[in-house]
Amino acid sequence: MDTKSLPTANLVPAASLATTRTSPFKLSCTLLICFFFLFINSAHAIYRSRDDICAIAFIVVANAALVLLFLCIHGHEKAPEGSEQQMRYRTAIWLLGASLNAGFAYKASTVMPLALGAILWSLAGISTLGSFYLFFVLPSKGKGDSDVGPKEPLLVFNV
Repeated sequence: MDTKSLPTANLVPAASLATTRTSPFKLSCTLLICFFFLFINSAHAIYRSRDDICAIAFIVVANAALVLLFLCIHGHEKAPEGSEQQMRYRTAIWLLGASLNAGFAYKASTVMPLALGAILWSLAGISTLGSFYLFFVLPSKGKGDSDVGPKEPLLVFNV
């Protein structure tokens, strides 16, 4: 068997595939499609709960927080590494995630037995504290350590 006839994968360094975007608010097509489905689902949920003003308020606030969360994540990715702007985005991401976590835990625990509601609230608290540790405590411990892990993939398979 001749090895020259076998297909090979081209190995390209990941750094050479990096592209720069000029606009900080340029969103991907996939994210826009997700926002569209979120809007359709939210409109349907608001229509179904049109007699309950508290449910409508929860849907609107939760969706606004979710959209802000995605925009903050996008801004965090575009901010310069280690900058004050990136830290502000990180704080906003944590606050939005924690508020969404608490809001959904509250909504779900109202229809559960007390024991399951307590488990749900404890899981929400553990995930909020864990994300705080990962966002704010762990990065300050890792400053200056080169063995924390790779920041980007070393090789990308370009077939």
